[in-house]
Amino acid sequence: MTAGCLYLWFQDPGAQPGGKGARKLVIAYIDALADGDMKEACHLMHPRVTASMDRADGGCPGAMRAQVGDRLSGKDRGRVGAIDVGPAQVDGRTARVEVRSGADGTRKSTVVVERVDDHWRVLED
Repeated sequence: MTAGCLYLWFQDPGAQPGGKGARKLVIAYIDALADGDMKEACHLMHPRVTASMDRADGGCPGAMRAQVGDRLSGKDRGRVGAIDVGPAQVDGRTARVEVRSGADGTRKSTVVVERVDDHWRVLED
């Protein structure tokens, strides 16, 4: 690996292959949403998802703000650290990552990510 490839690999959480990279991407996506950084959240999403959102007012970040809104208050942002991101279950170019949240960790969801141009990207959350 050249120095340029190493730099890019550490800059993009989806660049790392395998389950570790898929999990790292999901953590970065959750952090971006919690920080209200919809531009970064959109960067971490699959192009198939962002293609339709790009036509919305404000592009993908505007569409994300409209969908997420202000649901993550300052109080909720503090709870992001309590979200448990499980290991990725990789099946070829797709991976499923279980996320648990809630006071007792009983609220479960699955984030589906897919490899696109050698990077993991969020397909479904």
